[in-house]
Amino acid sequence: MGSSSIGIPQTPLFVSPILSQSAPQFPAKTIEEAPPGIKDFVHWSAHFESGARKLDKIEQLHPSTYFVERRMSFHGMYVCPEVIAPLTVFFEKYGDMSQLDCFKHCMCDTKSMIFERLGLVLYSMDKTLMSNLVLDDILAWRDVVRDLMCLNVPIGFLIRHLQKLLRVCYFLQSRLPEETLHQMGKIRLLEGSAEDIFKRITTEQRKLRDLLARDPNFPTEYSEYIVESTSGVGRTGLLGLLDCKP
Repeated sequence: MGSSSIGIPQTPLFVSPILSQSAPQFPAKTIEEAPPGIKDFVHWSAHFESGARKLDKIEQLHPSTYFVERRMSFHGMYVCPEVIAPLTVFFEKYGDMSQLDCFKHCMCDTKSMIFERLGLVLYSMDKTLMSNLVLDDILAWRDVVRDLMCLNVPIGFLIRHLQKLLRVCYFLQSRLPEETLHQMGKIRLLEGSAEDIFKRITTEQRKLRDLLARDPNFPTEYSEYIVESTSGVGRTGLLGLLDCKP
C-alpha cells in the first residue's frame, strides 16, 4: 500500500495515536466497595476502557476459518465481498462515511483498508450468535471503532452499543441466577416441528422475560439480548445496531 495524507501507517492493522496512551487508573475503592458480581464487571469495564489493544490480526474480525483474498469495488474502494452488504445497510442508515472530509485526500488502498475493517466488524456482529459472544470479540471490535473515531468518523454510537454488549456478555457468562440459566437451557433444547417449536419457544421465552423482569440485579433494557440468545438466531448486531442513534 502507498502512503496516506491522513497519516495512517501502512501496516495490516493501523494503530491510532490515542491508543498509545496509558490505560486509565481505576481507584481501588471503586473495585473493593463494589457488591459481589458487580466487582467482576468493574474489571470487565476496565479492560474495555483501557488503551490496551486486543486486535492484532485480521482473523480476529472474521468469524470464518478463512479470509477471502479477492476484492470487489464498493463506493470507490476495494473490499472483500462479505462486507458489502453490512456496509451498504450502514451507509444507508448513517450516510456514506467514506466521503467525509478526513478521507478527501486519502489514497484508495488506505481508505479501502479502513472501511473493510469496519465492514468486518459489522459482519461479525451480525453473524456471531449472542450465546457465543466473548469478551475478546468485543475488545477487537472496539479497537476498530476507536481507530475510526480517531480519524473523526462519527461512530461513537457504536462504542455505546459495544458497552451494552459488554454487559450482556458479562451476564451470559454464568452471572445469571440458576433458575434463569435453567430456563435458557430448556429453550435451547426444545425439539419438534418448525411450527410447534415456534409456539413453544414463544411461550418459554415469555417465562424467561418474566424471570429477568423479577431479577433486581438485571438491567431490564438488556433482557431482549438474553432472550434472543436462546433462540439460535440471536446475533449481536441484529437488535442493537438498528437502534443505534448517532
